[in-house]
Amino acid sequence: MLLDPKTALLIAALLVLLNGLVLAYMRTDLPQDLRPAIRSWQQGTFLQALAYFFFASQEFFSIVVAMPLANSLLFVGLTCYWRALRQFNHQRDHWRMLLPMLIGTAFIFWFSIVFPSRTLRVAIGSLTMAIITAASAWDIGKYRRIPPPRSGRLLVGVFGTTAIFMIWRCLYAPFGISEEDSALVPSGLRTATSLVLLVLQGVATTGFLLLCTERIRRQLERAVSTDFLTGTLSRRSITEAGARGIENAIQNRQKYAVAIVDIDYFKRINDEHGHAAGDLVLKSIADSLRSVCRGSDLVGRLGGEEFAVLIEGADHEKARMAADRMRLAISSTLIKLKAEHIPVTASVGIACLNPDETSFDQVLQRADAALYCAKGQGRNCVVLA
Repeated sequence: MLLDPKTALLIAALLVLLNGLVLAYMRTDLPQDLRPAIRSWQQGTFLQALAYFFFASQEFFSIVVAMPLANSLLFVGLTCYWRALRQFNHQRDHWRMLLPMLIGTAFIFWFSIVFPSRTLRVAIGSLTMAIITAASAWDIGKYRRIPPPRSGRLLVGVFGTTAIFMIWRCLYAPFGISEEDSALVPSGLRTATSLVLLVLQGVATTGFLLLCTERIRRQLERAVSTDFLTGTLSRRSITEAGARGIENAIQNRQKYAVAIVDIDYFKRINDEHGHAAGDLVLKSIADSLRSVCRGSDLVGRLGGEEFAVLIEGADHEKARMAADRMRLAISSTLIKLKAEHIPVTASVGIACLNPDETSFDQVLQRADAALYCAKGQGRNCVVLA
């Protein structure tokens, strides 16, 4: 037994409306950077609910009013979904996004009022939705995280499947739809269309919320692993990375070095210029360290004015050369505060992995001892343990 199209459309309108209300309730609890995308998705949800209502109520309105209005609302709602996915992916709005919606709406009006044709309306409406959903799948498929999260792949699948169905519906319309049929008479095609649109809206909304949740999780992980002031790795993260690096170096019999960089007379900078100047110095030093490190090297803040640098594949000579580059980069950094420049130097202690060592802590302790030797030798120098 086929599902009555009117009942299916009213159920779809109610479910979609409830989804929109849930989004409206949740939006204020989400991070600020996600709210524009959530707002666009919510708008698209409400517009689609209204579209389904007009589809189901066409017998109470003139067809020249109900059909163009319902289709245009559906086109705009799907375009809002497309826009939400682009906003999530930090892509700008583009005027070309309006073309499928505007052209499709114009043709629907034409084939409803000027040259009434139910077959052509179905074909044009299907093609328009296929273009919008295919573009949505394409844009979320370009999501910058590689590999994309499962929620992103789910959205690509849902929008892509909908686009394929709508292309098939467009091609089927000239052969399988009669001009005399009513849009509210049960048929296999109408039931399938209602189910596809309902699944699109429900599953896509769930996938989009999962995508937002995944981004929030990654932001929290980044906050834990990154020093908030300098953008370098936190003490915990650099320690864990060092432990993994030492373990890998031991297993593969590779070289490994650890450098500790300490800003000279940092307390004096804070006392004479204030903590804001001290923060500026820390950020500038972190930038200088990153600028002279290789892509495989890791920079982290141990605390206060101390930084650690993990150098893979470095023997004693390469480690010393790397430490000298760091020291020179710091001493040549121009830190301007109002009308004056703050001169900054740093001492560096560095240690290479010895054959008898088995942990990161052992190498770190020797680098720390070398740092104290550098401080004792007058600062602004490198000591190799």
